[in-house]
Amino acid sequence: MNTPKSALQDAVRHIVRSECSPRKRQAAIARLFSDRNAALIANTTPRPSACSSSSSSFPGAGAPSGCKHYKRNCWILADCCQRYYPCRRCHDEQDHSHSIDRYATKFVACVKCGDEGQAVASHCRSCGVQFARYFCAKCNFYDDTPGRDAYHCDGCGMCRVGKGLGIDNHHCHGCGNCIPIAVKDNHPCRERSLHANCPICTEYLATSTKPMVVLRCGHTIHSDCLRQLAASGYTCPICHKSMADMSKWYRELDKQIQKELIPPEFAYRRSRVLCHDCEKKTVAQFHLMYHKCGACHGYNTRVLEHFDIKPCDEATNAAAAAAAAARGARSLGGNVGRTNGAATPVEEAAAASTS
Repeated sequence: MNTPKSALQDAVRHIVRSECSPRKRQAAIARLFSDRNAALIANTTPRPSACSSSSSSFPGAGAPSGCKHYKRNCWILADCCQRYYPCRRCHDEQDHSHSIDRYATKFVACVKCGDEGQAVASHCRSCGVQFARYFCAKCNFYDDTPGRDAYHCDGCGMCRVGKGLGIDNHHCHGCGNCIPIAVKDNHPCRERSLHANCPICTEYLATSTKPMVVLRCGHTIHSDCLRQLAASGYTCPICHKSMADMSKWYRELDKQIQKELIPPEFAYRRSRVLCHDCEKKTVAQFHLMYHKCGACHGYNTRVLEHFDIKPCDEATNAAAAAAAAARGARSLGGNVGRTNGAATPVEEAAAASTS
């Protein structure tokens, strides 16, 4: 007698003996144990292949074109789990057990007429609708988002946002990534710089569709994230090097610090500092907030230690202390960072990158 239990066992044996990959066999077996497929097996004795399931039925017929990630007139059939999704990113957000293989996609379904199971192509085989203005047959990518250009880069192995190589982007074989063509000859080359998360929003940069900026140090960050970061700082959140040329800003800082008087008790105190920009150690006059690098004359420094120096003689010591006391000591802290509400160089660069 062919009971529901024996039918289910036969179906599992058939999948295990199939030639599909272990991942596909595991996904097919999991689907068999769902309530819907178990009820189907109770009435019939199917011989399913590991690559097919009723769960691959297309639910997007008549749905709005696209999703929150991309605009398009088709859904893709994920080869890994044989289910339809509006795009690969929707798949990864809904199924956290694995990531989709974009290159393994073989079939799509049209949202206009509902024709499913058709081979990846630019137009629907039934109604003839164009799935998207941009279609890449190499990585099975569709995008019909207004105002957004895309191109395929063989070096990156995927599609990128932009007009194309040699137009507004350049593939750097040293970095292994596409970079803006404007920084082609003067960018700091850092190997696999995009194979990391954005230091602010933590999104994986290599597959991100948001505009990005390569910093002077070679690290990469989203343009919007840079604009937010520039409102409160001017250093790279990874290596702490300056994100823009701060020399003009440092000279303004010099003028403000010169107006501050050193209290007598700090007249002979010094600080040994490490400069994040030139990576040299120097000695600077003690300050509660700002310590100037003796090599590159910047203020992007970290204090290593404080120490007191010995005066040349007692007379010099007394004269220096008396002069400082006579002038009257002012606070060493001060609001030295921003001048008359003007934007910092990093804020100016961030604004330019998002314009």
